[in-house]
Amino acid sequence: MFSQGNRKRPHSQTQKQKKCANPIFEQWICEWRDDAAMKNNKLQFVYSKALSSLRRYPLPLGSGRECLILEYFGPVLCQKIDKRITQEPDLILHGSAVVASLINLDTPYVKKSKMDRQERQNSQKDDDDETEPVAKKQVSKRKYVPIFRSGAYALLITLFKKEETQNYRGYMLKTELQHESQDHCDTSMTNKVNGNYTAWSAMAGLITKNLIIKMGNPVK
Repeated sequence: MFSQGNRKRPHSQTQKQKKCANPIFEQWICEWRDDAAMKNNKLQFVYSKALSSLRRYPLPLGSGRECLILEYFGPVLCQKIDKRITQEPDLILHGSAVVASLINLDTPYVKKSKMDRQERQNSQKDDDDETEPVAKKQVSKRKYVPIFRSGAYALLITLFKKEETQNYRGYMLKTELQHESQDHCDTSMTNKVNGNYTAWSAMAGLITKNLIIKMGNPVK
């Protein structure tokens, strides 16, 4: 019962690498990247992306929290930078001494990013406590819309119209559903196309999507 690329030649002249506007942060991230690489930790790739983002940024940054504006800098990494700042009392950033007491590690680092999720997933328990659980991203489900005059379309529209009639008994037998849905379909409900499928083959997908209920013996 059924119911409803071409490769480019290398440049002949080597370009001089532009100096990073935040060399201290650059140095730290390089250290963390190299340490992760030695441990064969996937964080090495995360730090590499953050490093590229930092080197592209042209302005000086005064703390890890300010790095939240950069791509691939999640709350975990930014807090890690600030924690490193508090551990180096004689640190000089951009020509000025850093007042470590002004770094507030307790205020939430609100940015949520792909890098932050990767850090939490790939890092092991260490001094930075990067093991806080991360909520799974909800993926929006698209509404299913069958192609006009396809097998799925024909089956659904036939059942829909049948439910509109006064003498509808609440289900249709397979044979009558095949017969009545044929008028709404461009391919045959019973004769195989290319020796493999008929329009009726769409029924399995509709049942899986809970758009049609199959039950009874014989099947109705």
